[in-house]
Amino acid sequence: AGWGSAGTDPTKYRGVAYGAHLIGYGTGEAVEAVNVLAAFDHALAHRAEYNIKVINNSWGPGAFTPYDPEHPVNRAIDAAWNDGVSVVFGAGNDGTRTDSLNMFSANPHAISVGSGAKNHQQAFYSSKGVPGHAQLHPTVTAPGDSIASVRATTGFTVWAADAQTVAAPDADAPTGADAAYYAVSSGTSMAAPHIAGVVALLQQ
Repeated sequence: AGWGSAGTDPTKYRGVAYGAHLIGYGTGEAVEAVNVLAAFDHALAHRAEYNIKVINNSWGPGAFTPYDPEHPVNRAIDAAWNDGVSVVFGAGNDGTRTDSLNMFSANPHAISVGSGAKNHQQAFYSSKGVPGHAQLHPTVTAPGDSIASVRATTGFTVWAADAQTVAAPDADAPTGADAAYYAVSSGTSMAAPHIAGVVALLQQ
């Protein structure tokens, strides 16, 4: 949703749906389920008040956790879908093996987003589904490799972004004055917001 206005080129770091309104729910870096459920409850209770159309999620239980339709988070995803709210989940970053999909992204009422590289290939780390399985697979692949966005000022993400910039310089990596406000990082957590932005554009 960012306008990119902090950059020296105000169009370079614009988001997919720049100018969209955001509501941020902080669940902590440990992502405790009770906080997640409270966030879903609040979003659904206030969806009409805030015109909430899509919920983006870039977290999950990790690879090889079996899909459980009765898990409270999966029930929350179902409730959002039933209320007409799209739910987007990063597929996960455990893609060196099959059946490594983020269990919550495997929910048929969620949009599971894999990560693509800038050469239009699937990123090597992007979690995989089960070949031939009707449900256990990413729904769509979106850009997720070396994606520039607003620099985090707290938490681990700022360090991951800085390491990515140093270890694998990218043509889109912020430099000079832009580096104070933007950084690059990779993962399905970078791909999922692209699809949430597309949903916002479609809703608009």
